[in-house]
Amino acid sequence: MNKLYPTLILIVFFLNTSAQINISGNWNGFLGQNDKTWDFKLSMDLRQSGNRISGTAKFTSGDSSGRFVKYIISGTLNNEYMELRDVSVTDHLSQPDNWYWCKKIYTCRIVRSSDSLLVFGRWKNDGKIGFFNAKEVGNFNCPPGDIKMSLYSPQSNEVVKEKQKSAEPMPSRRTSVKEVVNTSSREVSLAFLDDQQVDGDTITVYYNGKAIITRQQLSHNPIEVTITVLPGQNNELIMFAHNQGSMGANTAQLILTDGKQRRQISMHSNMNVSQSLILTHK
Repeated sequence: MNKLYPTLILIVFFLNTSAQINISGNWNGFLGQNDKTWDFKLSMDLRQSGNRISGTAKFTSGDSSGRFVKYIISGTLNNEYMELRDVSVTDHLSQPDNWYWCKKIYTCRIVRSSDSLLVFGRWKNDGKIGFFNAKEVGNFNCPPGDIKMSLYSPQSNEVVKEKQKSAEPMPSRRTSVKEVVNTSSREVSLAFLDDQQVDGDTITVYYNGKAIITRQQLSHNPIEVTITVLPGQNNELIMFAHNQGSMGANTAQLILTDGKQRRQISMHSNMNVSQSLILTHK
């Protein structure tokens, strides 16, 4: 019999405890699994009352079969940590080949990007427990994977104004976080190059609200800058596109050097959305 996996959920969000963040709303995203070439589509409708959380979750297979499962979930919020657990299965489609849905534990980090809350993390099986025909069964092994989901959550005017006191003004444009980068060093070197054929792409790069590269045209010669990753907070690096060049989207290859480690990250921005990275250092 085949196995399908989303169930018991323990999600740990890393938050700035000085900020008031409400997790109520409709979360959407994807769940990956190491032995799958496709992702599960996920949606969670969460409601927060004090430190209590309730809601529903739905997971849909990404293999075009249409299989899905729905749960009632509940949990608690404790400072920057949130625990969610499946209570019961309310609906499912597991045919034609009798898929199993396994209980899982998720460990995630939550970050803010402009008007959205974002979650990135990993998951693993919990106690080899699963569901078959909405009933709990045991002795199952589920290969681990990752989870990504987001919630549209605009910040209050007071929060925005407080940030603008110490931040150089940026043009108004929606941002999309590509990934969270955990650095081993506080000092990180960045180099931006054109990711494809040189076609006139021009960018400004903002770091924590201040321009560190201003209206520079990308080429095969790197535009280099060194930044300091502030510990204990989310540091946002945004690539703002001033045009899209003659080849289409404004694309850059970012070479990030963190101590002895060197990473290559492809960045894509356009005239509507600026792509960004979140950098953290413990």
